[in-house]
Amino acid sequence: MKKELMMDVLDQTSLVSDKTVKDSKRKHIDTLCERDLDGTEKDSTTFMKAAKACFSIEDLSGSVAYLQRYLTLNETDTTARARLIFLLKKLENFKEASTQLTIMQELTSIKNISDNQRLEDFTNHDKYDEALDFLEKKLEKFPNHFRLLIRHGDILKTLGRVEEAEISFKQASIVKPLAGMPYWSLANLKSYRFSEKEIALMQSTLIKSELTDNDRALFNYALGKALEDNQQYSESFKHYTHANKIKAKTEPYYKEGLELFYQATKAGFTKDYFVEKGRTGFEGCAPIFIVGLPRSGSTLTEQILASHSQVDGTRELGYIFKLARNLYMNKKFGKDTRDIKQLKIDSKIPFLPYADLMANFNTLEYEMGGRYYDEKTMAHRQGAPFFTDKLPNNFMHIGLIHQILPNAKIIDVRRNPMSVGLSVFRQSFPKGLSFSNDLNNFADFYQRYLDIMKHWDEVLPGKVHHLSYETLVQNPEQEIRQLLDYCELPFEEGCLNFHETKRSIKTPSAEQVKQPMYTDSIEQWKNYESELGELKVALGDAVIDYKRV
Repeated sequence: MKKELMMDVLDQTSLVSDKTVKDSKRKHIDTLCERDLDGTEKDSTTFMKAAKACFSIEDLSGSVAYLQRYLTLNETDTTARARLIFLLKKLENFKEASTQLTIMQELTSIKNISDNQRLEDFTNHDKYDEALDFLEKKLEKFPNHFRLLIRHGDILKTLGRVEEAEISFKQASIVKPLAGMPYWSLANLKSYRFSEKEIALMQSTLIKSELTDNDRALFNYALGKALEDNQQYSESFKHYTHANKIKAKTEPYYKEGLELFYQATKAGFTKDYFVEKGRTGFEGCAPIFIVGLPRSGSTLTEQILASHSQVDGTRELGYIFKLARNLYMNKKFGKDTRDIKQLKIDSKIPFLPYADLMANFNTLEYEMGGRYYDEKTMAHRQGAPFFTDKLPNNFMHIGLIHQILPNAKIIDVRRNPMSVGLSVFRQSFPKGLSFSNDLNNFADFYQRYLDIMKHWDEVLPGKVHHLSYETLVQNPEQEIRQLLDYCELPFEEGCLNFHETKRSIKTPSAEQVKQPMYTDSIEQWKNYESELGELKVALGDAVIDYKRV
């Protein structure tokens, strides 16, 4: 347990370690290692000692290098190879981790490598065809394996093979009748329509006392979608409300922490700060960040850009978020990780203030931050000059992005908060988006989003391109041309025909962006207007202010 925790601590602090001290210690380790070697195989243990020594000073790359030298002499040491795979994944060198995993598989046989580990290896590389092939071979042996069926359906959905995904999810519902995931997975296909028989089955299942809270929440989400499709909006909303109340029990909203984060961000990233620092960071990386709130049109925007010949579409990348956390952890704990209890508490807080630390950054440190991001994103890119990163919450870190990646473009996609509020309320998100479980909390989060975006516009005028979802779907060519102009990209017809671009998409909007532009969703929230009165009041001026950019 202690060893696992120490690995987590090292990962959180390694990025911003004192480079000079680390380099000095590494040279010392190299010197001792070469001194102790006499060229015989028995001295391969020296490489292992050196690997451990590098790990102890947080030099993960050095540890990998020595483990690789050790394994050239000890190919069958699966413990050492497993450690190497672990470190490669920590460094997010997924390509080499995959190679080592294959070697491990040959050494140990498939039964000793978990399905999850193998699937993770494929999906980290966006190798969804290979992931599908792997799953289908497993399903030949275990046709009624619940988790494999769900993963199989998810991969098929990502690949756009929706009808086949339906079959997998329905099979999973037969295997586990009381599991809510298959029904929510069908509802999350968006195009799927539940039959009256399926609706009756879900309703009768909901009254069963043996349902877990999670399954009960997922059945409610699915029923909300089913009844909405039948235009039974009042009953639909009741089920969405039940689902969100269940989720809110285990996912509290982080209002106080968010307030502290924004206060620190505004105090640290001022206009004077940016004037004083000037242009800094790593020049060799040109990401296009798509920010805003979930369900605001970010997937559509990414699909448009990914249809351009000079842009690689990636996914929601978490590296800016991780870098921000590293800065905070280094500021608070430095090299002293003895206060394990507090460290564990802080590691669970979604947003940690770090802006004041950057006031003391020198030019090299800004560049290191940019290089870190560049290196981490390499695994998701295919070699185009530009690439997208559509993690919505990156709007919180625009000051950091600006200083470490001076060539970055930032697109803020905005949508009517009434539409966004309803949309996130209907969606079962992974943990980390607790504002979506309560309409008042959503209103608070949205208002803070508008406020911090206003701050960025004041301290970094012209840095962010604001894109209205409503205007985009009503006047696509005009908005797409302006978008490409901002990104300094020539216009290409392919961007207008974005729905013809074949690529894997993992977000809930995957199906929608594979269709031509449509305006049906703009006023969709009005179907629930009587149920959303509380949201409208809570949003206040934000219902109008979101247009003011």
